[in-house]
Amino acid sequence: MLAGLGVAPLLLAGRAAAQGRAGGGAIALRDYRLWLNVAIGGRGPWPFIVDTGAFVNLIREDLARSLGLRTAGPLNMSGIGGLTTGTLYRALDVRLGTVAAGAMAFAGLGRDVRSHPAAMGALSASLLTFADSDLDFDAMTWRRWPEGRGDRTGFEQLPGGIQIARPGGGASTLFVEAAIDGRRYRLQVDTGSPAQVHLWSHATRRSGLWDDGRPFAPVRPNGIGGEGARGRLKRLGEVRLGSIAFPRALVVLEDPAVNDRHVGDGLIGLPLVQRMNLSTDVRRGLLWARANAQPPSPDRYGLSGLWVETAQEGGLAVVEVSPASPAEEAGLRIGDAIPDYALDAFVGRLSGRPGDVIAFPYRRGVMVRQARLVLRAFL
Repeated sequence: MLAGLGVAPLLLAGRAAAQGRAGGGAIALRDYRLWLNVAIGGRGPWPFIVDTGAFVNLIREDLARSLGLRTAGPLNMSGIGGLTTGTLYRALDVRLGTVAAGAMAFAGLGRDVRSHPAAMGALSASLLTFADSDLDFDAMTWRRWPEGRGDRTGFEQLPGGIQIARPGGGASTLFVEAAIDGRRYRLQVDTGSPAQVHLWSHATRRSGLWDDGRPFAPVRPNGIGGEGARGRLKRLGEVRLGSIAFPRALVVLEDPAVNDRHVGDGLIGLPLVQRMNLSTDVRRGLLWARANAQPPSPDRYGLSGLWVETAQEGGLAVVEVSPASPAEEAGLRIGDAIPDYALDAFVGRLSGRPGDVIAFPYRRGVMVRQARLVLRAFL
């Protein structure tokens, strides 16, 4: 999730995309990301991530340089991890699948911007908000309708729609009004997010979910700008968009003690978005959807309920233990010390499979004890 600050409007396509018949391209779901091929200047195509949470397109710096793209100055971007600066490039003769998109602006993916190693860039929300467009996960196809989509039989209008970008603010974006366990939240549709639902700090405060006694998996989201504040992943009762319901969804809660400046209340990410076929009505600013045949994605979260950090005196310190988790069952408490371990090595051990047993000594006060932690799904 990122925003261009103080730059010219970064529309995804030029005039060539506003005329002609409907076109599109094959999309793919791989590694919990959505992909579409992009060709530039008659070269390629290359795999790009579709990231509807982005306000500007992204391109790897090495690819931009090899293509000889013209630069248009620096670009400030903000995301989950804070602010970062990139270079703005202008590309001519861009093709998205079979769609001749004309000229497009891209921000360079620098070393401090995390992305999938196979991705040569990312496509912003304009893929859906520049002209009427579909994301059809049943047919695994993105379609653009330059002359208007027309019939949407079988679709329902979702509460929310297209939020028009301010001048110089990048792409227009998609928002939905979602009911989460009966409470209403305004969520950005973000195919670049691996979370089912992600609530910003101010929405977490309002939700009352942070300290409600439910088990949680400690997490730390990362993206543009690096790592964000530590959060908690919890199981919900239901997320509902209109008549489309997702039972037992997982939500990432950002620390309510952190002050944030995000727009809306949070994100609805790819694991839930891919279970709907989406269609945008750009002229009227509407978003349409219907449930599709895609199965739920397997849940992904740490199976220990434990969060450790490097201690000043060396070794590791236990900073969070979830109730009803393997870490609690192993007898661990906040403040315990785990000596003789480096952070990466210990976290690697915690990243195992259900049933894996992790045994290690820990110290509480002057007493040294032995923990036996058995990884399992606990949310």
